[in-house]
Amino acid sequence: MKKISIEELKKIQINILDYVDQFCRENKINYWLSYGSLLGAVRHKGYIPWDDDIDIGMLRDDYERFIAIFNKKNNKYRVCDYSIDHDWPLPYGKILDTTTLMYEPDKKSGITTAVFVDLFIYDDAPNNKQKLKRAFKKRTIYRKLHLWQTYKEAYNQERKKYNFIRYPIHLFLQLFPKKYFLKRILKIEVMFRNNASNKVASISDQGNYVFDKNVLEELTELEFEGKKFYAPQNYDLVLRTFYGDYMKLPPKEKRVSHHRFEAYYKE
Repeated sequence: MKKISIEELKKIQINILDYVDQFCRENKINYWLSYGSLLGAVRHKGYIPWDDDIDIGMLRDDYERFIAIFNKKNNKYRVCDYSIDHDWPLPYGKILDTTTLMYEPDKKSGITTAVFVDLFIYDDAPNNKQKLKRAFKKRTIYRKLHLWQTYKEAYNQERKKYNFIRYPIHLFLQLFPKKYFLKRILKIEVMFRNNASNKVASISDQGNYVFDKNVLEELTELEFEGKKFYAPQNYDLVLRTFYGDYMKLPPKEKRVSHHRFEAYYKE
């Protein structure tokens, strides 16, 4: 198989995003650039120079409409999450280019997917801060156990020093049913659904970010790699919540990708 270069990878991701954008517009589904992709759009009008992925977000209702119909209307791109594929290993979805393969972090010790765009869900959250704090804490514990059950070695290159304890823990966690911890994360995600609050939170990811729902419902368009995509209208508030002083560049030694993967074109 031919390996995919970083430049080719980004072109494939932009094509996925472009297709998702058209699909969502046609079907009146709201999405927005999120995390590093939102930061990249605001600060660089595209990728953060040292980044190599694309993130988008959706509210739960839009997300469920999206995954219910997306795979029925195309062949090349496919959305995957646990609700439609019980072999899926993550508590959030990805939109995959099925003409490619991706190993995270490598062929030996991780999972096999394809070149993707990450799709994060924002779920209803309670006004009660203590309830949400307990939910975040449980989610974080289950997420760590799920990752240690799934991956044989440290997912992050920087954590290789922990490998000598991770593999024995990985073996011990095989005693639990497959997806045991993932299922508990998924239950936490929807435990506050249809509550009386107007808050939403990123429970599916590792961040403890909370917003008023209208912040993520009111959208604008921002340039990303020469094209226009949806973003929160109050992107300044969103980015300050994520990153603080987001226009300030990090030190040079931190301007590196934190992702590990091998990507290939299918033969």
